[in-house]
Amino acid sequence: MEACEKILSFFEKAGYRGIAIGHEIFVENGEKRIKARFFPSLRSLAENLEHAISEYHILIVPAGEDIHEYMDVYKRFFYNIYESTASLWVIDIASGNVSPIINDSFYYEFYPLFLNPSLSTWLSGFWDKENPL
Repeated sequence: MEACEKILSFFEKAGYRGIAIGHEIFVENGEKRIKARFFPSLRSLAENLEHAISEYHILIVPAGEDIHEYMDVYKRFFYNIYESTASLWVIDIASGNVSPIINDSFYYEFYPLFLNPSLSTWLSGFWDKENPL
């Protein structure tokens, strides 16, 4: 899958190595292991949200869908985030550029590689890159 290969490439730029199997991406850098999952639509993430936030470290959805759908999923995700360590990211499949939606422990680790970290501010309204929560 093209999106998963681009996600894998993103992690490789950060010094991780790994594999993509179906919609799942498994990477490590020696000390840290990350299990990520690409959801081909916001609907597929929404339908599997409860399981996804407990199973994966990073959940990735494609850019370009209706902002209202992002916000609906974000609101559900945000209310569940305290029970999870999962991150929510967006990927522009054409370019392979990734942006976070929620500020978390992965934000600082991957910040230099995010194309548009301020996208998170615009989507969430809870933080900005100068003053993260």
